[in-house]
Amino acid sequence: MNTGDKLILLVDDDEDDCIFFQEALEELDIPVVLKTAENGMDAIKKLEEHPSMKPDAIFLDINMPVMDGHEFLKYIRSKPIYDDIKIIMYSTSYNPNFAKVLEGDGANHFLRKPSNYLTLKDVIHRALSIINGAIDNNNFIISI
Repeated sequence: MNTGDKLILLVDDDEDDCIFFQEALEELDIPVVLKTAENGMDAIKKLEEHPSMKPDAIFLDINMPVMDGHEFLKYIRSKPIYDDIKIIMYSTSYNPNFAKVLEGDGANHFLRKPSNYLTLKDVIHRALSIINGAIDNNNFIISI
């Protein structure tokens, strides 16, 4: 990992979604290092085992076994050491009322998983641009 690279943690139980996310990052040629976790408990374990590898951002799926994204969000936001991590909820489902709950519980943004690969690349690029401060976006929902 180069010192200028952003560290991204993708927490998602869907292996195909993780592969598409990684491929999109590689094609975007953005200097990031991607780590993955299968669910919230797996992510907590990785964060606690490697405290020096704190991610700049977490892309967090909502519907997962063991510990879902909402439970993980509440846990991570209860720990001040993780306050500076940007958390982007990343899910195929979108419910405006639940999105407000997620925002209230500390998520920085919500990104709906697109149904096609080109749109996936575009929204990941936009999300990373927001994280890097290249785009000023105060909207909770990230879209293209």
